[in-house]
Amino acid sequence: MKIIKPNWKNNFLECPPRAAEDGLTIIGTLALSLILSLALTGILSVTSTEASLSRQLNHSMRALFMSEAGISLGEGHLWNLVSNPPAGTATLYPFGTSPLSPPGGGSGTYEVSIAPDADNPTNDMKMYTVQSIGESDDRLRTIETDIQMESFAKFAYFSNNEYNSFYGFNIWFTSSDVIQGPLHSNDQISIYNNPVFLGLVSSTASSFNYYHGGPPADNPTFDKGYELGADPVVLPIDLSILTDKVASGGLQINSDSLITLNSDGTMTYTDGLGGNVTSQTINLSAINGTVFVDGVAAVKGTLNGRLTIGSSDDMLIVDNIVYNTDPTVDPASTDTLGLVSEKNVEVWKNAPYDVEVNGVLMALENSFEVQDWDKTSNLKGTLSIFGGLIQEFRGPVGTFYSSTGQKRSGYTKNYSYDTRMRTNPPPGFPLTGHFERVAWREV
Repeated sequence: MKIIKPNWKNNFLECPPRAAEDGLTIIGTLALSLILSLALTGILSVTSTEASLSRQLNHSMRALFMSEAGISLGEGHLWNLVSNPPAGTATLYPFGTSPLSPPGGGSGTYEVSIAPDADNPTNDMKMYTVQSIGESDDRLRTIETDIQMESFAKFAYFSNNEYNSFYGFNIWFTSSDVIQGPLHSNDQISIYNNPVFLGLVSSTASSFNYYHGGPPADNPTFDKGYELGADPVVLPIDLSILTDKVASGGLQINSDSLITLNSDGTMTYTDGLGGNVTSQTINLSAINGTVFVDGVAAVKGTLNGRLTIGSSDDMLIVDNIVYNTDPTVDPASTDTLGLVSEKNVEVWKNAPYDVEVNGVLMALENSFEVQDWDKTSNLKGTLSIFGGLIQEFRGPVGTFYSSTGQKRSGYTKNYSYDTRMRTNPPPGFPLTGHFERVAWREV
């Protein structure tokens, strides 16, 4: 009988490695399962966190929407009361807590409050802080805006009509013109060559009137852009806002008058113009900053204080009118002047070769212009205005040769904007009948 011996060598070499391989496979599978399980747990955790953050962001945005809606309604409430704005300083709650359905479904609420400025009882340009608290699923967003009654003094330049019907022609902005600050016209603006506009330009017209048809021959610079088809801004028909203030602490002069502003904070005025007239001097601190002349007012001098002078007839600028403290040198200057006529504001034909006027000028019925503006014998230097200019019809201050652009008569314009006038105009200066937003913030 043949005996076959086991191959221990082969068994030793072959069987143990297969068993070890199976064990490693099991361990690897368990490790991989653990890793996948941990990864899946991490993914689920991240997904859950992202979903939570997404829900929070969604409710936060809904709350912001509620707050913005409340701001719009609060400002609209004040706009409806602009002719008779809320008096006193007590905070108003015009709507209570109001529900609102935002886009995309869901719900939320807003609560609006309107807080008058503490100075409103004595301030012509009343200001209010509108606050709106929006809520969605306990998420709160709070927005505040400051809105203020708008003064015509905010404009560097304003006209109701660019076409002067009295003289029968357009007045042009030319290459020598640099206009700073906001400019608005309720008419089409005429442009010759390359004037420079450093503030926003707005016009109710749908286009500009270009002398040569437009660029490149007419190529104005609009540093802050322009808006065509803008809403009109309506001039007041009288100076009742000023005369009402005069009646409660200002100075009424019942005749033509020459008014001289003195650097010591006083004002000298005459009873009548020309021959034998009487004069007297008052301290500006003794009045509320308003003067009204029932007749022609002729003005010159150096102002130390805040003052608005109005006239029922023409107002003449007979010499330089400047501030005692120059705000371009000292920004803390509080000197501010308004010159307002129910007819014309004119630069006298015998005014200096170069004349400077600090203040905001307003002509309700007609124009701001220079006497003898079209006479070549009246060839002047530079007319500098630091402030603003508002008029019914745009008036001429000189002429130029259309073929060359060279000045023919009158003055060259140098108009600079006094930025202080936007929020701190002269006392009793006419208002536009609008509110404007001057600040926005999230609290």
